[in-house]
Amino acid sequence: MAPNPPVVVSTGFQTVSPPSSPVVDPWSGWLSPMAPPSSPLPALPVEFSPPSQSTVAIPPVDVKARVVSGGPGAETIFIITHNGEVYSQGANAFGELGTGAEPTSVATTALAPVPLPEAVESITAIKGAVYAETSNGIIYVWGNGRAGQLGVGPGTDQVLTPTRLGLDMRVAARRIVPVDDALFIATDNGWYAAGSNSDGRLGIGTEESVFWPAHVVGTDGSHVGCRVISRHGVTAMTSPGGDLLVCGRNTEGQLGLGHTDPVHHLSRSRLPPRLGRVDRVSLFQGRTFVSMQGGCLAAGDNTHGALGVGSGDPIVSTLSPVQVPARYVATHATSTLLFCQRSLYRTGLAGGASHPTPHPVDLDGIDMVGLGDCSLALTPSGWQVDVPGLECDDMISHRRFRLG
Repeated sequence: MAPNPPVVVSTGFQTVSPPSSPVVDPWSGWLSPMAPPSSPLPALPVEFSPPSQSTVAIPPVDVKARVVSGGPGAETIFIITHNGEVYSQGANAFGELGTGAEPTSVATTALAPVPLPEAVESITAIKGAVYAETSNGIIYVWGNGRAGQLGVGPGTDQVLTPTRLGLDMRVAARRIVPVDDALFIATDNGWYAAGSNSDGRLGIGTEESVFWPAHVVGTDGSHVGCRVISRHGVTAMTSPGGDLLVCGRNTEGQLGLGHTDPVHHLSRSRLPPRLGRVDRVSLFQGRTFVSMQGGCLAAGDNTHGALGVGSGDPIVSTLSPVQVPARYVATHATSTLLFCQRSLYRTGLAGGASHPTPHPVDLDGIDMVGLGDCSLALTPSGWQVDVPGLECDDMISHRRFRLG
């Protein structure tokens, strides 16, 4: 039987006949030798020469990973081969294709090679900002940099080709956490951050946004294993040892530190030792919930008792016990859904009255419960909860999980 023909991919250059054998080297340019690092390190654009032919054959079996970014109708697709090469197609509103093509509202329908100077292990994309990680801790970025989240300096609203992240060359990135309009980077020297810094959410000691990675105050190599979640102007970092560090917006006391002043550097929260380690942190507009092994804590906006801590005070500025051991939380406006092991509770405004104490939701005879953009639906295999914004593998994502 004759072998399957290779997949032909157009790159937009002069059309020629496809090669007789697979070609997996669509570019010839490499990163130029660099001078010793200085501070801050200038952006290093990847200089490359376009291929002399316009078709690149990719063996179908060579695809290692497929990454999809963006919503319906505005998706950008990245293909990573087993050789670490990257191809892209789809939306290019910010230059997120990384091919050098000018931003456009018209999506491309053909894969094109992304000119990276070395093999890539993984790609993360969020809101048009793209981050490619190599096996030796080098990060290449492109796409949307309007808030400085690419970390390659000012004046980089749109980066059309891969550019090396502006870290000191002697510092390797161990892990990156892109969140909304910011980026957090774990290194052996501690955490660094770049991008939007409203209310001091980056933890770098100021409220000014930064376009080069800046050191997160108080972190060192011992914090590499921490998980980071940043949302609604608040950043929370949880360590493997169980510590919870928070900073950022605190207008409703949502940091749980006993006051309502903004915090520009990571501060340690007081957690009851009896509740064990932190399982997850959920950040919502004006509210923070901390799910632990032995229970759940909450702080922030408590209008109509929406925190479920049994108090009618409008603001709770210290982390207080939620009256049911919630594993997952969904909150919106003046109500909160608390998902426990095998049951669902609601607290806050319901039926025109305030309920500061969680009360069970009777699920008999119904197949859907909705709250804002959160929902609980009955499926053939049981109840399924759909909650955006939960901490999930260090990323803010649309998380689905089953109740029970």
